[in-house]
Amino acid sequence: MADDHLNQPERYEYPKPNPERDRQRRGDDPPNVHHDDGPPQEPPLTPDEKKRRAELEREIDATLKEKPPSRQDGIWPYLLVRAYLGDHGVRPAPGNYFWESPDILVCRGIISVYDSNLAVLHPAPGQPHTLFVRVWNIGRMAAFGCSLRVYWANPSFAFSGSNLHPLDPSRNFPTPVYFDLPDRRDPNCHQLLRVPDIWTPVVENGGHECLLAQVGCFTDIAGASWDANANRHVGQRNVDLATGGQNLMPLLLHLGRALPRNADLQLLHGMADVQRVLQANAPDLAGRINAPRRVPLGAYPLDGGYAHLGAVVYQGGKPYLVPADVVGPRFSPAGVDHALLANPAVRRISGGQSALQALVRQAGSDKQPRGCFDGWLPNAITRLLNLMPGGNQFTAGQLAQHLGARSDEGHLIRMVATNASGVVGGYSIIVRS
Repeated sequence: MADDHLNQPERYEYPKPNPERDRQRRGDDPPNVHHDDGPPQEPPLTPDEKKRRAELEREIDATLKEKPPSRQDGIWPYLLVRAYLGDHGVRPAPGNYFWESPDILVCRGIISVYDSNLAVLHPAPGQPHTLFVRVWNIGRMAAFGCSLRVYWANPSFAFSGSNLHPLDPSRNFPTPVYFDLPDRRDPNCHQLLRVPDIWTPVVENGGHECLLAQVGCFTDIAGASWDANANRHVGQRNVDLATGGQNLMPLLLHLGRALPRNADLQLLHGMADVQRVLQANAPDLAGRINAPRRVPLGAYPLDGGYAHLGAVVYQGGKPYLVPADVVGPRFSPAGVDHALLANPAVRRISGGQSALQALVRQAGSDKQPRGCFDGWLPNAITRLLNLMPGGNQFTAGQLAQHLGARSDEGHLIRMVATNASGVVGGYSIIVRS
C-alpha cells in the first residue's frame, strides 16, 4: 500500500495566464488595435488638397505620355557604340557630333593587341591597318551571342547598306566578331574587340574613308538603320587628320557630291575640342598637337568656346554663302534660318567655267549636281574663308595657315549638313600647317 502512489499518473499544475497575456501568446493584436467596420479612414481632403491632387495626376499622366519608360528601365541588354564621350545611348544626340565616335580605333600595321602608340587619325592609303571597336552593355541584363561588324564607305554625310563595303575586298560581307557582355554592374560590361579583317584604305580617296561599326544580339537587335544619330547600335567615324601638303580637294569633291539635295552646310571650328578628339582616337598625337590659342581671324565666337566659319544655304535651286558674322549671332545646331538670306552680306554662288569644274569632269563626274555643290564645295569653302588656293590644289597647310595655326596647333573643322528635319550628318577634319 505504501507504494500505490507510484502507479498513479503524474499530474502537473499549469499556471493559467490572464486574458490579456493569453491574447499576446496566441498572437492576437495588442490592446490598442480596435476591431470595427474596417481600417482607419483618412480624414477628408480639403478643397485645396483635392485641387492639388488633380493637378499632380494630370502632370504624371502627361509625363508618362511624353516620356514613356525607356528600355534602360527594363531588365534587358542595352548595347552601345558611343557617338561621343559621355554617351549614355540616348538618341537622337542633339548638340553632339555623332560622327566622331571615340569607340572606333585604327592602328597602322597588322597587330593582335591594341597599341595607342600605333593609333592614327589619317590611315595611309594602300597600307594595312588593324581596327578595334569598344562595345558597351549598359543594360541590367547580360548580352549573349553578340555580333560586331565593321564597314568602310566613301566620304559622305549619310549612309545606307548600299554604299558600305567590307574591310576585306575579297569578301562579300565582313567577318563578324562574336562575344558576350555582362550587365552594367560588372566592370567588364565593355570590351575592346579586335576586328579580324585587315583594312587597306583605297588610294583614290587619299585615305579619307569613313568607318561604321554595328553591334547587336538576339535580345537587342541592331535594326536596319545606319544613322548613328538615331541608332545606338551603330558607331560612325568621319574624322580625319590632314597636314602640310595633303591635298583636300578629293575629299571635298566627294563630300560635295554626297551632300543630300536641299541640304545646308555649316562650317564650325571645334577650338579646344581638338584635344578631346585626339585623346580618344590617337593619344600619342594629343601630346604633340595643341589646341588653337585664339579664335581664327574672321570667325564668329560661339558659346562654349567654339567658333563659326560661315554657312552655305541652298534655296530655290541656288546655293548662297552666308558669312560667319551673319549666321553666327543666330547659330542653331539644328540648322540655318533661311531668313538670313535677306541680309545684304549674303552672296550667291554663281556659275561659270572654272578649274574646279574641269577637275570634276576629269574625275568622270558627268551627272547633274545632286546637291547644292557637287564640285562647288571647295570653291564655297575657300570663298567663305577668303582663301585663294592655287590651281586645283587646296592643301591642309594652306587652310591651317589661313586660320592662323602655329606649327604646334591643330584646327578642328566640322562640316555639319542639315535640312528641314535637323542634322543629316557631318565630317570632321583636323588641319595642321
